[in-house]
Amino acid sequence: MKIIEINNVEELKINHPYLDTVQKVYIGDDTYKVYIAQTNQYRHIRVRRLDDLPISSFSDLQSVKNRFLG
Repeated sequence: MKIIEINNVEELKINHPYLDTVQKVYIGDDTYKVYIAQTNQYRHIRVRRLDDLPISSFSDLQSVKNRFLG
């Protein structure tokens, strides 16, 4: 999986206040945008398709989760 880290996370939070806990954002395989958030003792992962279509493949979600959270 090809991963690109997005460096302007603070700018992203200004435009989208619901992402206030997001610490890192990645683009994976030019298909998915992955948000990593940390709240208190938990780490959250949000996965969205870049084209905003539904994610229909559980194996894709599982591989993204394994790549970022182990």
